[in-house]
Parts: sequence; structure tokens; C-alpha cells
Amino acid sequence: MQAGFDSKLATTLASSQAARLNLTAEGLAKDAKAGGPEAKNVPNEFSKLLATMLVKEMRQALPEGFFGEGAGTDVFEGWLDEHIGKTLAERDGLRIEGLIEASMRLKVEAAKGPSQDAPAAESQLGVRP
Repeated sequence: MQAGFDSKLATTLASSQAARLNLTAEGLAKDAKAGGPEAKNVPNEFSKLLATMLVKEMRQALPEGFFGEGAGTDVFEGWLDEHIGKTLAERDGLRIEGLIEASMRLKVEAAKGPSQDAPAAESQLGVRP
């Protein structure tokens, strides 16, 4: 009886972590579209989210987890994914923050309308008109 409860609890916690990642992605998209003061944090937060997801997928490719088998395994593995992902992003391990920032700038400029600076901004990203 206890093992069944532990398994259900672990499954619930793992799905809540996935739901939280999804909500984080949706929140970042809203912040980026709003263009307010929160938008400056979007590249860093997106980098953390992507790094966490990459670590999670790589870890799942292992034949055995770091924490063995059991009810609490999903929780500990989720924490591990988050902490390694956060550290990778903080140290710019993926090197995508600059690209995200430039892309956001291009989208903001495009929303404002055509300008003389658009070709220069596009050339920075290697985008052709």
C-alpha cells in the first residue's frame, strides 16, 4: 500500500515539474511580447529553461539514474536537472543569450515598422531580407 502511494506521489511531483516548466515558457513568451522591464530577463530565463530541458533529456538516456529506483527518484532527478541547467545558463554554457536578445530586438523593431536600421540588425544575425 505504501509503495503505491509513493509511486503516485512521485508521478504527481514529476508532472508538476513539467507543468511548471511549461508555465515558465509561457510566461517568458508573454514578457518578451510585452517588451516591458521584465523583457530584459527573458534571454537569461529562457537559457535556464532550455538548459534544464536539455539536461533532463540527456539524463533520461542513461540506463540507470543517478539516484537508483524508488518513489523519490523523480523528485531528486528533477532537482538535479534544474540545478545543472541553472548553472549552465548562469555561466553562459549554451551561448544563446545574445542570439535571443538580438532576435527580440529584431521583432520589436519589426513591430514598430520599417526603419533604416533593419538591414544592419538583420546582418548581425545573418538574416537575409
